[in-house]
Amino acid sequence: MLVNDPDAGFVLTGGLVCEIDAGEKEVFQGNGDFTLRPFLSAGYDLGPWNVLGALGFDLPLDSDANTSRADLHVHVDYEVNKTFYPLAELNGITYLADGDNLGVDFEGGDFFNLGSTDVSGNTVVTGALGARVRVLDQHFLGFAYEAPLTTREDLFDWRATVDFLFFF
Repeated sequence: MLVNDPDAGFVLTGGLVCEIDAGEKEVFQGNGDFTLRPFLSAGYDLGPWNVLGALGFDLPLDSDANTSRADLHVHVDYEVNKTFYPLAELNGITYLADGDNLGVDFEGGDFFNLGSTDVSGNTVVTGALGARVRVLDQHFLGFAYEAPLTTREDLFDWRATVDFLFFF
């Protein structure tokens, strides 16, 4: 953790994910050699408001195989009461450099890296609306619906996400 200031309600952390390329090319896996994913994430507790943000990069070591990209995520939720928390999110991916794996002009978003040859400079932005509900003292059930906000969608049409959180 880089910064942890409970009095100010602020936390900042960073990390590095190392992804080994594995799998079969027939199912769009196993491209390149290795990908590094540095990231920063921050959170603010502003009373009933919570704001979370993250910035990350996919940096393939074999840059001619996979696509390089940057992604940015912002999440805001509001504590209506101790049970209900509506939320909104904004997510964006910008492709920094083309891959050399698949001769197409679209990418796999945050789901997979196709290594597309014609996506550099393109950006896809999505928005999500949803809520979390406290179902037990330390258990929350969440739902969000996400759809593109830009005309460019790549393989992203829409998605629904359900999560279950428990704290101990």
